[in-house]
Amino acid sequence: MQSKAKHRHIIQQRFREYLSEELQKMSAQICAKIRALPEYQQAQHVMIYQPMQDEVDVSMLLEDDTKEFYLPEMVNNEIQVQRMEDQQIIRDLSMLDLILVPGRAFTQDGKRIGRGGGHYDRFLIRLLDTTPTIGVAFHFQLFEDVLQDKHDVRMQHVVTNTKPYETFNVV
Repeated sequence: MQSKAKHRHIIQQRFREYLSEELQKMSAQICAKIRALPEYQQAQHVMIYQPMQDEVDVSMLLEDDTKEFYLPEMVNNEIQVQRMEDQQIIRDLSMLDLILVPGRAFTQDGKRIGRGGGHYDRFLIRLLDTTPTIGVAFHFQLFEDVLQDKHDVRMQHVVTNTKPYETFNVV
C-alpha cells in the first residue's frame, strides 16, 4: 500500500489537471448532494470549514439561513469550534449536529488522509459517536484503500461530485 505522503502527492498532481472553474462546478454539485442528505436537512448546528484553494468549496452552503454555521479555529495547535455569527468559541461540542470534514484522500469505507497534522483526528475523537461526520471530496480524491494509523478517525459518510451518498459501518 502507498504511503500517506504518496497519496498526498498524487492528489496534488490531480488538482493540477483541473481549472478553477471546473472545481467550482464540482463544488456546487457536492453542495447540492450535501443539501439533499437527511443529516444536513435535520441539522441545526453545522460545522463547515473555510476551504483552501485545493478543497471542495462548501461556502455555498452558507446561503442556507435555517442553519447556524461553525468553523474550526486553530488554538494552540488544536481545533476549537467558533460560531460564525459572533466568532464565539463553543466548548460544548454536543450541540453540533453535523461536521463536514475536508481531506486529501478518502476511501469508500470512510478512511481519510488529511494534510498530516492530525488536527481533525484529535478533534473528531472528542465528539459524540452520534454526531455525523461527512468527508467532503472531489471524485479524484477517492482511492480504493489508504494507509491508516491507530489515531486516524473514519468518516461516517463521504460525498463527492460523482459518487452517491453512502453510509459506512464505522468500527
